[in-house]
Amino acid sequence: MALFFGIFVVIAAYSPKGAVVSPDGISIVKRWTRPVVVPESQILSLERIDRSVLRRTIRLMGAGGFLGSWGYFSCKKLGTFRAYLTNSESLVLIRTVSEGLFVISPENPADFIACAESFGLCPSRESR
Repeated sequence: MALFFGIFVVIAAYSPKGAVVSPDGISIVKRWTRPVVVPESQILSLERIDRSVLRRTIRLMGAGGFLGSWGYFSCKKLGTFRAYLTNSESLVLIRTVSEGLFVISPENPADFIACAESFGLCPSRESR
């Protein structure tokens, strides 16, 4: 029983809670551990992606369940990426200079991207 509880605590600690946009970058907030920070200088682009992009995804390392999904994943369309998902419907892809790809699931992807653009974190849609 203690082993089960210990595994649950570790999974819960690293599970995603949400994402926050600031002028410094994007912070992926986790339940009980430090956030994952994608610095402004690393962000190349943000784009909304459809759930179908993640079809046949393989979890390389991480966890998934009722607390969300997190870890390293691989799929044919994206290659290897890090995901921090609270749901699988509202997905945003973050392309970075040297830290690879991140997939997150903000509550409202359009507003999330618009907020990031207002902080100058990614090129506006007009300049793409």
